[in-house]
Amino acid sequence: MKSRFTLTLRVISFIVLNAFCIQQLASAAPEMTPSQWSIFQKPLVNFSLPQSVAMVEEAYEAPTSTKNQDSKKTIILIQDAHTNESGQLNASRALDIILKNEKIKHVFLEAGTGDDSLSFLRDKAPLSHRKQVAGSFLRKGQLSGSEYLDLTSEHDFSLWGVEDKELYWKSLNLYRDIKKEREAFLNYLKEIQSAVGILEPKIYSPSLLSFMEKRRAYLKEVISLTDYFEVLRQQAIQEGVDLRRFSHLIALQDLKARERKINFDKANDEQLKAVRSLPEEDRKILLEASQRQKRSPFKLGHSAQDTQKAYYFLLKDKVEDLKGYPELKKYLDYLEKAQKLDARNVLEELKSLERQVLSTLADSPDETSLVKVSKHLEVLKALLNLTLTPDEFATYRRNPYQFHITFITGFLNKKIMDLNKHYEKALLLKPGFEKFVHKAESFYLLTQKRDEVFLKNVLEKMNESNEEKAVLITGGYHAPNLKRL
Repeated sequence: MKSRFTLTLRVISFIVLNAFCIQQLASAAPEMTPSQWSIFQKPLVNFSLPQSVAMVEEAYEAPTSTKNQDSKKTIILIQDAHTNESGQLNASRALDIILKNEKIKHVFLEAGTGDDSLSFLRDKAPLSHRKQVAGSFLRKGQLSGSEYLDLTSEHDFSLWGVEDKELYWKSLNLYRDIKKEREAFLNYLKEIQSAVGILEPKIYSPSLLSFMEKRRAYLKEVISLTDYFEVLRQQAIQEGVDLRRFSHLIALQDLKARERKINFDKANDEQLKAVRSLPEEDRKILLEASQRQKRSPFKLGHSAQDTQKAYYFLLKDKVEDLKGYPELKKYLDYLEKAQKLDARNVLEELKSLERQVLSTLADSPDETSLVKVSKHLEVLKALLNLTLTPDEFATYRRNPYQFHITFITGFLNKKIMDLNKHYEKALLLKPGFEKFVHKAESFYLLTQKRDEVFLKNVLEKMNESNEEKAVLITGGYHAPNLKRL
């Protein structure tokens, strides 16, 4: 199935709406390495999107069969945040811009089958009434951005569900089971982490212990991405690691220099003044955009922050003259610079540098083993929370034994026994844990299968209706898999 996708599909353009983002980018085809991607600055589309609405995350050309050289299909993938009001409104705005500039017949949807269009209701009520009613359903999470646009615009397009009902209900029921049981098993992982916390000061050298504490602070977003890179950089210099090949991290270093020049408290004060200076209608728009989260200038973390960035890009659009707000201007320039960084390569280089630093700091077998156990617990936690990326899940699947709870608890219990104290931290195997892990694995495998069906159904419908371009809207957790197909 995968090979058929790569033969048929030539060009894919990906868009990330401001309400949702993925942290890890995947390859265009299963056999391609990142260096083989054909990334082009100007995607083969005729639209551009305001940064306050959506961001084009990635565009690339997939391989073409020699037997099918004339086959060109462009799929615009919109990742939305389900039931998130601002995200759905931005999905509607992004889709409106796309439909004005592209010849699109179909907008394909997950969680639907066949024709799910609502345009037949347009003549049942005037536009103002349709907007009012559709808006109320959207705020309740009962209507998506694409459905809202279908009800309130004059665009000629069809909403078309590409879901397999059987796989969908299997996935939904499996997710329900996982959510119901998850808390107890996450608490079990906390017990194991507590045992790790007891062992770390006994096993780690002072420098390794200090580094691991800073690493955890970064993962919890207590310290920013740029702060953590500075920790890595200083440690790498001490250990003699050559930093010259980390070109994307060097760009991050420039961002850190900009960050140091910003007075974040003053930038926040100036932000509030700038908002108060705007006309009432603009203030209302910004207030709506900031309802779900507190808005104050922030340092970049390791996770996606596109919702927060979008608010500031919207503020920048609304404030015509930033001369009276010098710190806010520096902050907005900082975000603009951050937006131009290649996030995927920054994160890959960061992980590579982290591995090198850890390999120099962890000298003894026990140090190396405990570092691995700590990382494996992080993977298990992400697996149970269903937040692993496809690449991380693939790594997990290649060697599941090292993530096995018996292996982890066996090592930790032996080290506790060696201490001749802290016996209360000795770990028992929790009944049902492995069965629950298997459920989480099954959910990932089922999601991969659903994504294959999505793409198969999209391409079949595009070929049937002789379309060159179409839109596919899914939740963000589908996007990495779709990029791999």
